Amino acid sequence: MSETPSIHYGLVLAGGRSSRMGTDKALLLKGKTNLLTVAKHILEHSKCTEVLVSRNQGEGIKDRYQDQGPLAGIEAALDHIPDNTWLTILPVDMPLIRVQDLIQLQNAAQQSNTAVYFESHMLPCIVKVTKELKLFLQAALDGKYKNSIFAMLKTQNAHTITQADPLYLTNANTPSDWCAVKNYF
Repeated sequence: MSETPSIHYGLVLAGGRSSRMGTDKALLLKGKTNLLTVAKHILEHSKCTEVLVSRNQGEGIKDRYQDQGPLAGIEAALDHIPDNTWLTILPVDMPLIRVQDLIQLQNAAQQSNTAVYFESHMLPCIVKVTKELKLFLQAALDGKYKNSIFAMLKTQNAHTITQADPLYLTNANTPSDWCAVKNYF
């Protein structure tokens, strides 16, 4: 039996084109702070010892596979993360997520020694960085497997946990989503 990893890395997925929003979601403001800074702060205050950013513009880790979605951002980031560590993956467009939500996921992953995500929400999620994960991501991005977060979680034998208040898992992908979620700031 392999030893349960206890080191947690965080990854903010902020590399998308934000085409449905019509503007860069990472730069939207929650109060006086942009969503990229908010997401990094949330990860930094969870169990993560280091936080990385997947971002194809400005600073951050650039995708090697262009226009391939979140898996491309995860794949590129894994070059910066040692094997046998946990990776907490958080999209930049979840402005209501709380530190305790991520800690709940991180604790569940560590206790079960497997990937975990909230019921009906594949992101945020926690995965274990392994050679198998890296091979799956490369194969999926090369078109050999389905390019989806769900497919990645399935290969990780991920399980779900319940989030008592799914409001905190709300994504803001469109201007109307953003207007609705701003009522909760």
